[in-house]
Amino acid sequence: MPESELTRLGGSLMDPDPVEYARSAEFELLGTFEGRVIEQLRGVGQVGLADGLSAECAFGCVRLDDGRVMVECHLLAGAVRQLIDRFGRTRGEWVVDGHTTEGSLVRVEGAVATRWRESKGEDDPSKVKMRLSCDEIHVSMPTAARLTPARVTYGLTNLEFWGDEKSQLESGGWVYAFRFQVGSTEVVVRQVDGYREIVEQAKPTRTGAVTAEASVPLRRGMANLPYYDEMMDVVCSLLSLARGTRVTWHYAKLWAQDGTLIEHDYPGNVSWPWIDTGALLGGANGTELKLFVSCCYDAYFEARDRFNLPVVIGYYLASKCEPEMYTKFLLACTAMETLISNFAEKGTQGDLRYIVPEDKFKEKRDELEGLVSEALVRVFPRLSEAQVDDARVKVAEINRRSYRRLVRKMLEEVGVDFHRQADLRFIDLRHKLVHTGVLGTDVRESLGHYSRLIELLDRVLLKILQYEGQYQKYSDVFHFRPR
Repeated sequence: MPESELTRLGGSLMDPDPVEYARSAEFELLGTFEGRVIEQLRGVGQVGLADGLSAECAFGCVRLDDGRVMVECHLLAGAVRQLIDRFGRTRGEWVVDGHTTEGSLVRVEGAVATRWRESKGEDDPSKVKMRLSCDEIHVSMPTAARLTPARVTYGLTNLEFWGDEKSQLESGGWVYAFRFQVGSTEVVVRQVDGYREIVEQAKPTRTGAVTAEASVPLRRGMANLPYYDEMMDVVCSLLSLARGTRVTWHYAKLWAQDGTLIEHDYPGNVSWPWIDTGALLGGANGTELKLFVSCCYDAYFEARDRFNLPVVIGYYLASKCEPEMYTKFLLACTAMETLISNFAEKGTQGDLRYIVPEDKFKEKRDELEGLVSEALVRVFPRLSEAQVDDARVKVAEINRRSYRRLVRKMLEEVGVDFHRQADLRFIDLRHKLVHTGVLGTDVRESLGHYSRLIELLDRVLLKILQYEGQYQKYSDVFHFRPR
């Protein structure tokens, strides 16, 4: 354990009986969180600060029903000001290490956001109260706490593949694997034991199942931070896009260097039904999958916020999985509109949503509404006041750029080749669908319209992700076959 910062600066533990203090202390900051407490403990120990230093503390810890764990630490009065000034925010490999008031050793670790608060009372010396707000927190017992985390494995649902490596199991069977690089981290995806039986049961019943595990080595000082969870979120999004079904990670296992399981954590991620309807990458070749993820990973991060890619891919996959053509087409339109609206708002040329800057248009809006009302009454004198009012409130819409123009600008800027009539036909069909509820009476024709739209989305997403390899067209796989 690193030398205590407070001890080094000449402090001593806050009370002659720190355990009794922990029992009686008022952890008032914990009361500011909303949520039902399902577990609570108190104790004494050390709290991690920056630069590998630590401070002695009494702590209260609560676990809420939404999965969050909150910790509040009471520190010494000595050198308080220096601590607050130096460590306004702390984030470390471990947060609190000590024992509970009942005597059980405990370790609470994870990524934290810190708030400091200094309090004084008449009979109470100055103390610091430190609140740690933790989203991904793990409470482990001492044996696990003293082990050095070396790697984490994530259970992946609904991923069907054949890898380019084979591993032999202790049971004597074989599983396939493939590995790829994302940033400076190598990820190994391996089929789970019983993979074929799991897939054969899950696919026809459309249930979700863990079919593979992704193993990631931990860099020193990065154990249990959300960095790896975020990395796996992106990997799962890319695998979902490639395979045409929703791939998620359902659990995470933390392992020590000697192969000891430190922790098995279920974050509550939903295991989606297995619906395989049109993989973007044909087949299930591990070589193609690893090239796709490695190629697109950095580009995904660059474009994620600009285009709101998680939401776009969610609508895209939902569209492919939906059996009803009306809803399939509408969901694909929603994916495209999400791309367009984010492009227009966050584009390199400024906010393209408006013809006139929004603030300047608002300055003239009352004047414009008055002119419109006067013109309507003059041209259509029999209009009622309510009808005129309905038209007046729509004045704001005239400042919106044409949706068709925005689509074309986005396609041109992203670098997608498109046919102005055939590829943009979805805009008229979308309007018809929304206003009439009917895409068309001819099933073959409706499938053709949907194929063109989903393939346009394919080209846009692949350009955004900077992928130039081979992919599979939707229309080459799905053809209408009359009964």
